[in-house]
Amino acid sequence: MEHTMPDYDSLLSLDAQGQPWSILVRRVFHRLRVYGCVVLRNALPRGLLETVRAAGVPEARRLSSLTRQTEHLENARADWVGDLRFKSMVTPQGSPDLRHYVIYQIFMPSLMPVIAGAYFKQFRVSALTLPHVTCHMRYQSPQVGSMVTGMHQDGNFTGSMDIGRSVQFWVPLDPCGEDAPGMEFVPVGLSGILPHGDTINVSPSVLSMFSPEARFRPVFSPGDVMVFNSETLHGTWSRPEMTKERFNLEFRVFGAGNVDAPLLNEGETRFFAPQIPAPTEPVIRNYILDEPLEPV
Repeated sequence: MEHTMPDYDSLLSLDAQGQPWSILVRRVFHRLRVYGCVVLRNALPRGLLETVRAAGVPEARRLSSLTRQTEHLENARADWVGDLRFKSMVTPQGSPDLRHYVIYQIFMPSLMPVIAGAYFKQFRVSALTLPHVTCHMRYQSPQVGSMVTGMHQDGNFTGSMDIGRSVQFWVPLDPCGEDAPGMEFVPVGLSGILPHGDTINVSPSVLSMFSPEARFRPVFSPGDVMVFNSETLHGTWSRPEMTKERFNLEFRVFGAGNVDAPLLNEGETRFFAPQIPAPTEPVIRNYILDEPLEPV
């Protein structure tokens, strides 16, 4: 009997526009458990994302010009490709810094902290109950020779299941997955860390355990949010024929009890406690999920 692969584009895509958050959270929770990932369509306002992208472009151009003067291109790009520094970017008017803007204008008013709270069984979610949030901007060039990240699990470098467990929110600032590099996932709900050897990536022998047809390569638009966890097997999706660059934000949220995660001291652009002053008109709200999270 011939086995047909699921239509992952339909199965793992949820339209967030106009949907009750209580239902969306349950559907996200179910897909994370079974498939390890899900993409929320139309989940964020595009205008705010355009503001952040515009702030990141000059920094990416500056760093790109520096790496082109370096003999070892891949090694040089490895230092910055995953982390454009917010402190080097232009600050939106009325915000103390770009990181403040991203957290309080994009992350906190959205569905993302609600999902994180449900994931860590913290049903009253605010900045104080999500004390460790990573927030950084990424830039990916389509050029042949540019550094791309192979298939890996974030839990391999964030620490053990007990301490380093996290949920990630990947936010594209450009259309990507067709003409610009996107993301690739093995849509399997994993409950542990696979052998990664001496690199960030899983070995080819480990990757061969999964059917090569079992891949989810979403086509993203600004406003979408990709949700996955520290056990999800994923990497950069890039092809030689791609011609456009891609910027994105990435948030990684650790539960309130995960205060000893080994990366917490890596630097201010990656890990921080969001106890910076809230805006004059607070956008933070407490979200309460009173019902158990059963699959929908």
